[in-house]
Amino acid sequence: MKELNDLERIELEIEREKQNLREWKRKVQILEIEKKDDDKRTDLILERISELLKRKENFKK
Repeated sequence: MKELNDLERIELEIEREKQNLREWKRKVQILEIEKKDDDKRTDLILERISELLKRKENFKK
């Protein structure tokens, strides 16, 4: 199996976090999770995605 290079690894992590966010939002709807808990978790996931995007941009330079 081919090993992933650093850029591919970062892109994979970004996709995982996006999927994590979609799954979280489905859980929020289905389980009627409180808004403050939803906001807190959503912010953490978005922050992680933002960090990964910055790493990706820095890596490309």
